[in-house]
Amino acid sequence: MTHGLALYADTVSTNKWVGSGAGLANGSASQIGDFFKQPTSYVALISYVETKFIEAEASLQTNNLPRAAAAYDTAVANSLAKFGISNPAFIKKYASETAGTINLNKIMLQKYLALYLQGEIFTDWRRTGIPKLTPSASNVTNNVIPRRYVYPISERLENPRIIFLVYHLLVLFGGMLHLKNRVFNLLK
Repeated sequence: MTHGLALYADTVSTNKWVGSGAGLANGSASQIGDFFKQPTSYVALISYVETKFIEAEASLQTNNLPRAAAAYDTAVANSLAKFGISNPAFIKKYASETAGTINLNKIMLQKYLALYLQGEIFTDWRRTGIPKLTPSASNVTNNVIPRRYVYPISERLENPRIIFLVYHLLVLFGGMLHLKNRVFNLLK
């Protein structure tokens, strides 16, 4: 059986994986694994696994809990299978949800793990706040992870109406145009 972590990161000289805090320079930390760093590496724009997580979340939002649990279980199992990993203990622990046990936190956490290195997980985090993330130690945003991108100066100069519109929509919903504002869910 392939160890799943070997796909994501190389071991260091001690034959172990070594992590590093976000934004910290750590030359002795594990580097990204061969599966992802090769020029011929698999890159999914959207995958079966992602669509099943989307189905699980949508079903949960519409209170179709049996469908949410089934879609979630399929997504988690297939997130391992796409790498040729068979791990019955993991499946039993993390892909055996029922209508009574499924929740948004489980769906979003496993989606976050399954879609490693895909930009969509950042959008999901900005929208839901799941999983709980810690800002990098060297941040310059007062310990807040930005949820929005800054509008480039060219957009502000060439298309000032969009800034006006976004600003007034946020004010209407009690917010302000700021990097830490939640995106999409203006009412939450």
